[in-house]
Amino acid sequence: MAKPSKRQMYTTLLIVAEGDTEVAFLKHLKNLLVARQSGLKIKVLNAHGKGAKGVIDTAIKQPKGYDTVAVFFDTDKDWNTNIEKRAKEKKILLLPSEPQFEAMLLRALKKSDTGDSDALKQRFAKILGGDPLDTKSYEKIFTKEQLQESRKIEKTLEDLLVLLRA
Repeated sequence: MAKPSKRQMYTTLLIVAEGDTEVAFLKHLKNLLVARQSGLKIKVLNAHGKGAKGVIDTAIKQPKGYDTVAVFFDTDKDWNTNIEKRAKEKKILLLPSEPQFEAMLLRALKKSDTGDSDALKQRFAKILGGDPLDTKSYEKIFTKEQLQESRKIEKTLEDLLVLLRA
């Protein structure tokens, strides 16, 4: 009689992010919230700033075999019902940042999300106290406790944390 395999089965998750800042944040969440033996394997992929359509196209082009595929993108460029429909047809989970990543995280921290894109990025970087492209910059502000509070404010963060089993 064959011995049972000791190999652990994993659930696989692919998250395609719009750009470098989103990737840094996602890697922070992965490091903070997903234990090695959790049974969840996560790959974060960078779509390199191609807008909602580009992020979804990048996700569609990836090899099949992931249990779940999600896209994390800003809604300020080329986001519309046709793109949303296409993603849903491909069973891709949507994690939209309205209108952009920095605005969403500012709201999550109960800060103002008004201003143009550059103003939001500057305000967010100042609050973050470090380079938004550096995963470690998120450690002081986006703790487990803060994320639990933030998920009550931002649906996308709630959806993301559910995906990460947090």
